[in-house]
Amino acid sequence: MGNKNKTDLKFNVIFFLSAIVDTLSKHNPSMVSQVQTMVSELRRVTLLWEELWFGALNQHHGDITRRIHQLEDEVKRVLSNTTLSHEEKSAIILEKHNAILKPTVFAMEHLKAITDQPGETPHERWFQDTYEKHIEEALNKLKNPPNPSTPQNSWVMFKQVGSSHFTLPTPAPLRTRGSCLNRWEVHTLPSQHQHPSELVGHV
Repeated sequence: MGNKNKTDLKFNVIFFLSAIVDTLSKHNPSMVSQVQTMVSELRRVTLLWEELWFGALNQHHGDITRRIHQLEDEVKRVLSNTTLSHEEKSAIILEKHNAILKPTVFAMEHLKAITDQPGETPHERWFQDTYEKHIEEALNKLKNPPNPSTPQNSWVMFKQVGSSHFTLPTPAPLRTRGSCLNRWEVHTLPSQHQHPSELVGHV
């Protein structure tokens, strides 16, 4: 199975499982909420937000590179079509940009939703103060590219975020949360911020 098929299968599974979670939420919302809370809290005590972003950007590097190359080929094909007007070419290129990069946008929005939650520790608040603006700008540029015919530019800000900001290890003391989470208490904490697909792990 090629990389494209593997990636498409992954996102199909996520959407499918999200639908299952939505259905379960209607029948037993308390159980689903408790599981989502457990997943959220376990992540937050084991993985710093910059580690989450750095790992996800590295994980998606190969896929986004392939998608950008695919989009560049599509742009060349559209621009070489002499039967289309300039406006038609621009509209088609934008449509292809949105379609080909849709899974990437979904993944970045999912990550951003996690780190947009109210920071509960000094380190999480520091992360938001330091990186939130960069991530917001990068996502906006990916979703609304100034020039869709140069797809490399649509991803360049995320490359800069990954290479410039998430490179140095965080000192161990910053990993400590303000309040410890007891193993027998994790299922009782309320949370409405988790995306259903988090039941199957990180993006």
